[in-house]
Amino acid sequence: MAELEANVIEHLIDVERRASVLLTEAQEEADKRISKARADADEQFKMQYSALVSAEEKLFVEKTTALTASYQQAVMDYKTNITACKKDAAAFNAFCDKVFTA
Repeated sequence: MAELEANVIEHLIDVERRASVLLTEAQEEADKRISKARADADEQFKMQYSALVSAEEKLFVEKTTALTASYQQAVMDYKTNITACKKDAAAFNAFCDKVFTA
């Protein structure tokens, strides 16, 4: 009877040892899968982020170029209008005399 109990206990210890090994292997496999999934997700994020940043930079450059051209055209138009204005020095001098001598 003692030998039977010893065999049962030995068998249970062996089962527990195998369960422990199985648990360790399962944990290692889970860690590998999680690590791979994280690496894949990071790679996918970097690709999408790079594409988004690239698109936004392109849009920024396009808008900046358009605004710069618009600004330069407005300045040129202003200079053209100022240069084209007729100067009436006599009227300006008369206005200054009127304002400053009063």
